[in-house]
Amino acid sequence: MDAALRRATEADIPDLARLFIMAADGIVDAVYHDLVPGLALEKIFEWRFNQVGTVLSYECCWVAQDGLQIAGMVNAYPIDHLADAPSDPRLTADRLAVFRPFETLREQAAGSYYINLVAVYPEWRGKGIGHRLIGLATSDAQQQGLTELSLIVFEQNSRAVALYRRLGFEISARSQVAPHRLIRRTGDLVLMKRRL
Repeated sequence: MDAALRRATEADIPDLARLFIMAADGIVDAVYHDLVPGLALEKIFEWRFNQVGTVLSYECCWVAQDGLQIAGMVNAYPIDHLADAPSDPRLTADRLAVFRPFETLREQAAGSYYINLVAVYPEWRGKGIGHRLIGLATSDAQQQGLTELSLIVFEQNSRAVALYRRLGFEISARSQVAPHRLIRRTGDLVLMKRRL
């Protein structure tokens, strides 16, 4: 299977939301659960990808497509642009507390090109799609003149950590996961970096 890689479009937003939620291991669930009673989490979270002109938008995503189906996605951008991204006015301080460990680590990645999330649907895993999507992000970083890649991953996600190590990333910092009943991982989040 040779999935085609392309920039995401507005029509991809439902898949982007599903993939992001799946790969976030409960982070999105912890922040957005029951935010709008009766509305599915995916629909609530689609707000993020509709922030056109910001790093939150589908415009900062690429997808792998197999035939008519989306197989995976990557969301990546210069990390310093995150400061200009809009916040979701519906989120209260207690919901946002889940992000504190991420914020601590992102501060240590200033000036880098940030791979916010890589996600591949289970039926397409093990086919090199994640590796290819990271390659797209790497090319974009180089085109923008950035010299370092960064990402944050749950240390317990050993499969992802192993992939990133094979691609030349090294752990540079760690922060404890904020405890929440909906977050499926415990332990540490790790900031991994790679020079270009």
